[in-house]
Amino acid sequence: IMEALVESLKDATLHRSVKPSVFSCFGEIAMAVTSGYEPYVQLSFMLLTQASATDAPQDDDEMIEYINSLRECVLEAYTGIITGLSDGRRLDLINQYVGSILQFLNKIASDPNRDDPLLNRAIGLIGDITQSMGPSVKDQINQQFVASLLEEGSRSAVPETVTTAR
Repeated sequence: IMEALVESLKDATLHRSVKPSVFSCFGEIAMAVTSGYEPYVQLSFMLLTQASATDAPQDDDEMIEYINSLRECVLEAYTGIITGLSDGRRLDLINQYVGSILQFLNKIASDPNRDDPLLNRAIGLIGDITQSMGPSVKDQINQQFVASLLEEGSRSAVPETVTTAR
């Protein structure tokens, strides 16, 4: 299944609206197979990092909406992979990727066009990283942009985001 998903991401004829869902599937598969996801960790993080680098022009509302959706699905994938590998007691496989995940979260924090669902997912991922990896990521998580995301989430007009930020 993973091979087919990766091939679909390479397919230039596949409509871009499908790609965010493909990334979400990475996380779903990781949660289902737990430590069996090990062979796909490196490739998944490479593809997720590439997707997270995608930006939208400030004056293109349709592209901004797409990028928010893409980023939300990338965050879902990260959450699923972390959860799956945690359940499979293989979090050691993602230690090297925590920095790039946090860079992505910092990018989201500084994006004035992020929407509330994206903010909610970002805050949720911060919680998942902290809960799963504990003290080993304390210094990396203890950054101003993390505090800013949590503060903004706690002031959100969307109750679900406020709850996630707590």
